This record gives sequence, C-alpha cells and structure tokens, in this order.
Amino acid sequence: MINETILKIQKTIANSKTISEENRKELLQLVSSLEHEVLDVARSDREEAQSIANFASASAHEAMKEKVDSRMFELAREGLMASVRKFEVTHPDLVSVVNAISTMLANMGI
Repeated sequence: MINETILKIQKTIANSKTISEENRKELLQLVSSLEHEVLDVARSDREEAQSIANFASASAHEAMKEKVDSRMFELAREGLMASVRKFEVTHPDLVSVVNAISTMLANMGI
C-alpha cells in the first residue's frame, strides 16, 4: 500500500498544471528519496510508514490544487511534519527529505 501511495503522489505532481517543469522534476526526485526512506521505516513500523506516506499524499494533493486552500495545505503539512518527528534520531534522512519537500512547497508560494 505504501508503494501505491507514493505512486499517487508522483502522479499528482506529474499531472499538476500549477508548477514549473523544474519544480516538478525536483519534487519527483524528492518523492523518490521519500519512498526509499519510508520503505526503510516500514521494515520496523509499517503503520507509521503508511501514516507518513498518507500525510505526504495529502500535502501533495493540497499543494497541487489549482486553487490552493492555504489552511488545508498547512494542516496537511503539519501532519506530515508531526508524522516524522519521532524519527529524527533513528531516520534523520527521512526527516531531511520531508523538510526539503516542505521547504520547496513553501518557496513555491504555497
């Protein structure tokens, strides 16, 4: 199910009409890194890994809408950040990737 969720995120980004091609490529690379990190977490905690993937999907969905509701995006982003917070010590690369995704979306004006 995690792979399906990541694929959904990739499709959302790939089909978005609201971002530049450069941002699309960078986000897709970050999502690829996220997939690797989430699958690593899944080895020890599948439920938490799925939560991270779900919050990432919700964040991508909210961010890629033609008319972004900043409050809904912020709630999804906060959920994503909270879902990885407990992995700061054990999976620092996961936290780094999530931070990069959040920063990139914020810098895009979302």
